[in-house]
Amino acid sequence: MQILGADLQALLVGASPQHMTAVLLLAAVTFVPLALLLASFANRRSRERHAQALVTPEFVNALIAPHHRNVCVVGASVVSIAHCGDGKASTTDRVVVRLTYGTNPAKLPTQAVLKVILLSKRLRIGSAIIFRITAFVAAVLRPIRLDRLVYSFINWYNYLLPHAPDSMYENEALVYRRIHPELPELQAGGALPRCLGTEVAPAERRCAVLMEDLSLRPGLQFPTARDELSLQHVASLLKQLARLHATYWESPRFEREVGRPDGCLPCPSPNPLPTL
Repeated sequence: MQILGADLQALLVGASPQHMTAVLLLAAVTFVPLALLLASFANRRSRERHAQALVTPEFVNALIAPHHRNVCVVGASVVSIAHCGDGKASTTDRVVVRLTYGTNPAKLPTQAVLKVILLSKRLRIGSAIIFRITAFVAAVLRPIRLDRLVYSFINWYNYLLPHAPDSMYENEALVYRRIHPELPELQAGGALPRCLGTEVAPAERRCAVLMEDLSLRPGLQFPTARDELSLQHVASLLKQLARLHATYWESPRFEREVGRPDGCLPCPSPNPLPTL
């Protein structure tokens, strides 16, 4: 055992930085999977606890305030939660909430859907700094052809603990806050859900959208991600998307307001993808 220890010490002392990184990465790959499996098993229960703690009248009022004046929620409770993997949610959790109002001049519904990521930010790798660290490690390992281990690990991690880059959640909340109010025709036609409130908090790595519960609309169908869609259904979806994008097609406001001649909304956080 002492000989093995001495040989290993000699190997590490004489190793190049690339080989040292490879050894450390392989050691991490040995122990990290077990920790990830345990975290994934505990993930669902922790998300449910997080939802119960998050949905309070104070939190809901903070969401509603930027959109509807003089609305006061005095009671808020969780009805149900849909997670990624259920076939009913993406990486954003969908929490059905029941609301009790003290004052409600906007006549907001008493049941709504809260789209929010409930996975702890300590377990998410969607921040820009994590992407840059990942890119650096992959670049160091590329000469010895071990960079694919980094990407395989990320894919596996995201399979066990589904989530997306923070900028995707931020952009969705910003669209509902800034763009959604400018589309009254699509709202009146039923193509868009009514938005009750939003939260954009990049410093806390938390974004949320509180919207109408479309399951309460009569006649609407909600196919899961595994269901086959009819040609008529897809055609209707594309038509609504065309109406949405036609409203801002080659609009000069994007260049004027955001400085982007291509008409794209910028990510509120620095985009890490070019680094990769």
